[in-house]
Amino acid sequence: MTTKKDLVIVILATFCLTLTLFTILPTRSASTTATLEYDPWEDIDGDGKITLYDAVSLLNSYGAQGDPTRNVNIGNHTTYESTDGTGIAPSAVWTLVNYTKGYKRVTVAVSSLSNRNVNGEIYFWISGSQGSIQYRVAQFSLLNVYIYYNTFEVTGSNISIIINNNDALSAIVRVGLYMTM
Repeated sequence: MTTKKDLVIVILATFCLTLTLFTILPTRSASTTATLEYDPWEDIDGDGKITLYDAVSLLNSYGAQGDPTRNVNIGNHTTYESTDGTGIAPSAVWTLVNYTKGYKRVTVAVSSLSNRNVNGEIYFWISGSQGSIQYRVAQFSLLNVYIYYNTFEVTGSNISIIINNNDALSAIVRVGLYMTM
């Protein structure tokens, strides 16, 4: 038979054990989460902390299927535009125009796929109601050189690359633009 004394001892022992566990467990969990590396793909609600709310959200959508694509914003985005090898007839002019508004820098690469007397000019320009204003930023020649490569600060809303084939034979050129925000 249990007495009142035994019941009090059991309650005190249970209280002491519970108190000990509740003081040890938060200390252990805090030290283990501090060493874990934060993974933003596991932070479902995007608050900067992986919490129970993230786990609940994950459990609520368990078994769902769909497109795994996730929108990602990347700073310092680079856009690349290229031509695949444009043929320019003898004594002809070829022009490439591209929109550059919103970009900070543009790198222009022009390569000759044939050994021809090719030269060119690069302009930035702004068009408005009164016409357009052009700024020539470079001239280049691809005679005995197979590539022209240069980086410019963007000074207009558009860029024009004008290539002249001064040879008696057709020329093949490739133009690449790398635009950085």
